[in-house]
Amino acid sequence: MHAFRAIICACLLMSQPVFSQTAALTAEERALCRPDALKFCFFKIGQAEDLRQCLQDNRADLSAACQGLLAKRGN
Repeated sequence: MHAFRAIICACLLMSQPVFSQTAALTAEERALCRPDALKFCFFKIGQAEDLRQCLQDNRADLSAACQGLLAKRGN
């Protein structure tokens, strides 16, 4: 059941814009924050603005790769 939930969430996350800038994220960029989004912001997946805010709120606990992407994107 957990694997199914993770797959569904990953698919939803991949289809949602997470960052405020208008430039679309590449698959590689989405992959950088996907584990963090599933770990810290699972309940916000599918709600792009809330997910972005959740990642910002948990910035100190995010992976270095995701933190770097947030900084690069100005979030």
